[in-house]
Amino acid sequence: MQGFKCMVTNAISTTPIATPKAPVWCEGDQSACTQGAKQILIWNQVEQNNIAVTGYDLEGNHKSPAYNSKCGFQDGEASMLQL
Repeated sequence: MQGFKCMVTNAISTTPIATPKAPVWCEGDQSACTQGAKQILIWNQVEQNNIAVTGYDLEGNHKSPAYNSKCGFQDGEASMLQL
């Protein structure tokens, strides 16, 4: 993934964008999911992670964060991804 800083011009809305928060593993308890704008998933990195998982998911597989409902990303959700 490569992040870009952009300047939007001629915008119609002046609604500010929410500050993104780190996603969390929330399979089985959607109320525990990070709501609103989320950061990108950073996992298994030497330098820094923003999500930590251990154990198995509800299907019996090792937990592996992804952009899906297990980490609070819903189909069609317009979450703002930001480093």
